[in-house]
Amino acid sequence: MRTGKKKTTRAARARRDRRMRIVACAGWATSALVLLGAFAYTSVLATVRVGLVGEHQHVRVETCEERSNSRAAGNHFRCAVRSAEAQDTGREPDSWTMRFESRPGHTAEAARAPWGEWVRLEHGALQWATSFLIPVLPLLGAGLLTAAAVRAVRPSEF
Repeated sequence: MRTGKKKTTRAARARRDRRMRIVACAGWATSALVLLGAFAYTSVLATVRVGLVGEHQHVRVETCEERSNSRAAGNHFRCAVRSAEAQDTGREPDSWTMRFESRPGHTAEAARAPWGEWVRLEHGALQWATSFLIPVLPLLGAGLLTAAAVRAVRPSEF
């Protein structure tokens, strides 16, 4: 009488391998889609930060409070700001809070992103370069994951 492992046929192994390749492809493709979403978000945020899109306003900083991050990255300031144009024309100014590195009384330019967040405009060449280079990282990752997904399904092509 035989005891031990059950013998698997070549067809059963091929079906199992095909299933595993499809699962691997789905995992790689899903990760690539997430990175493409990150690319879209960071590229739109970069165009807002450099002032190419978005509603632009001069804002005046009113009050700031220091907030600590839960990680060791350091602290940041959350400031209440008001539209400087509205104060100059005499109408009731809009007020909102945004992450800001400034002191009360200073004015700066801010732009509203399409999803409603206000960000400070960047004017330096280094800020422009980093704003446009950071979206490249998720795009490269999405390309690598897409190649891995294709390789999982069609290993003979690579």
